[in-house]
Amino acid sequence: MSTKIDNRARQLAYDQALAAMGIPRRRVLVDTREIADEIISQMGLQLLLYREKTQGKNKIRKLLEKIEEPRFNLSELVDIIKQDVENAYKADFAYLYGPNVQLGEGNLKEIEEHKQKAVIYFLERIRKELSEEYLQHQVNELAEVYNIEHLKPKPEPSEETKRSVEELRHEAKMLVEKIEEAAQAINEARKQLDKLWREEANLLRGTKEEGRVKIRTILEHAKRVVG
Repeated sequence: MSTKIDNRARQLAYDQALAAMGIPRRRVLVDTREIADEIISQMGLQLLLYREKTQGKNKIRKLLEKIEEPRFNLSELVDIIKQDVENAYKADFAYLYGPNVQLGEGNLKEIEEHKQKAVIYFLERIRKELSEEYLQHQVNELAEVYNIEHLKPKPEPSEETKRSVEELRHEAKMLVEKIEEAAQAINEARKQLDKLWREEANLLRGTKEEGRVKIRTILEHAKRVVG
């Protein structure tokens, strides 16, 4: 698998824009994202072809032809990306300064920075877009190798933290039980109030106090208070 990325078209457009302003380009250009994107596109294409051959009506074909799912070694792909980044940098450097000018220490440092940037972007996309467990495991390993903090696997909580969390969960469970008991008591009380106001209404029926059921008002207030 290779990226085969050619920066020349982008570099030429950038050079022309600078030339129009009378400014020669002196900075080496490397599109690290495009290099990584090309690798991911090739991975996606292989996975798509596999799914087309093995899903739906093609499931039987998978059994007959023993079509294997493509598996990727991210460490090898990272090495390809890094090499392609270096090649792209050197090609543009030669374009700017001529083939006989040697890379300086600052250029070598820039190459390593571009490589790290490309690796981070590549692994971020794998983490986000490909859920296969073996790929996620490789991302964890490479995050350690390249010291990419935000992609490193989260550490297990300490035993002390586990105990504290367990205590909080137990306390929460006890509170929920109390809430359930209170809710049950409230429901029973509502039923009793409902019964009482109906009895009140029956007792006052036919008198001049008919319709003045105060218990009903109490019940409505209780509903507003407890929801």
